Amino acid sequence: RGEDRTIEYVALPRSAVEPVEPPSDEQLQTWFEERKDNYAAPEYRKIEYVKLEAEDIADPSVISDEQVESYYQQNQAQYTTPERRQVEQLTFASAEEATAARESMRTGTTFEDLIERQGKKLQDVSLGTLTRADIPDQVIADAVFSLTEDQVSDVVQGTFGPVLLRVTEITPEAVTPLDQVKEEIRQQLALDEANRLLLDTYDQYEDARAGGDTLQEAAERLSLTVATIDAVDRDGNKPDGTRVEDVPNLPALLAEAFQTEVGVENAPINLTGSGFLFYEVAEIVPARDREFSEVRDRVLEDWTEAEVTSRLDARAKALQEEIKNGKTLDEISTELGQEKMVKRGLKREASDADLGQTGVAAVFSVAKGETGTVANPAGDARFIFQVTEVFEPASATAESLPDDIKTAVNQGLENDLLDQLVTRLQAEHGVTVNRTAMQQALAF
Repeated sequence: RGEDRTIEYVALPRSAVEPVEPPSDEQLQTWFEERKDNYAAPEYRKIEYVKLEAEDIADPSVISDEQVESYYQQNQAQYTTPERRQVEQLTFASAEEATAARESMRTGTTFEDLIERQGKKLQDVSLGTLTRADIPDQVIADAVFSLTEDQVSDVVQGTFGPVLLRVTEITPEAVTPLDQVKEEIRQQLALDEANRLLLDTYDQYEDARAGGDTLQEAAERLSLTVATIDAVDRDGNKPDGTRVEDVPNLPALLAEAFQTEVGVENAPINLTGSGFLFYEVAEIVPARDREFSEVRDRVLEDWTEAEVTSRLDARAKALQEEIKNGKTLDEISTELGQEKMVKRGLKREASDADLGQTGVAAVFSVAKGETGTVANPAGDARFIFQVTEVFEPASATAESLPDDIKTAVNQGLENDLLDQLVTRLQAEHGVTVNRTAMQQALAF
């Protein structure tokens, strides 16, 4: 088992560095120019599509009243709510005991008295509200459905012994009139017919396209609707940042639409169940750099967030230096108006609810008595911490570590070295992105 650590820490909230005064337009423009690629508009495509599912070709007007009534009569049970009865059942050890109990009711004993004599309550003998089909014992079912309301049965020999039964409420069978469901039936019959005709309609659409009809003309010929997505990027976003909604199988449509060209007739996309989506790309708006005026509000928001992050990091580092120079965490917590917290039993590679995995890793990156800073999991505060205790078991050696921990440590060291190398190379060699060259390369 690895070592455990105890830390004391104080949160530095973003409110400690806010409000952030807004930059001048010149500053914001400069910041934007340095990060212009981050605000580039992606490629957008205008897509026209035709959905072909049973509901799209169903025509209830062709279903006659005679067809509706015939279906209703053949499926009467579907529109019938069976009679239901609220049933109570009192079970006895023998037929003699049950008969004696039933006879006692002729001289004034009530069903409630019999329940009480068995040390039970009404809820103990209630079977609930049941239909005939709900009662698996046919003998019991026949007896229950022969009683009138509040009547107690004679002794009934059920599968599990003799019983007395009482029905306390009867809800009669109810049949939904044809007039109330005829349009629902008509719609269902139309959908059933449309499902049978779906592939025929598919063939008619394909024949129309093969004969020279455009997507719009073929759809109109079959009374189908052409829908249009005016502009969408490959991730499903509109130019205003909102998501495209209510488009069937959108992921598949986007994946295919961004692989084709304007005006090309494409193979249809299959829809869940049975159905097809015919589509064409009507227009392609190439990716481009946005002007500052188009994204000023977003740039200001990003600049402000970056400035808050920068100030939080700087303030946290400054407070860390103050601790190294003798100031205590108690003094800092008072200065910030934040409670000093203590976290015990931290284990390496754990993901603490308050610190997160990154925070725990930071705690284990310093020695006892040393300090550090780390962003909280939400990213809206910094923790300034100090390691106060380290508990290392006597048996804790490199050989005692589990293989997965050894692997994780090795990978962590490798990643750290690689990150240091990349950082150094980025500092020594400037990196630029030639978007034109990238677009030319990706065009093939």
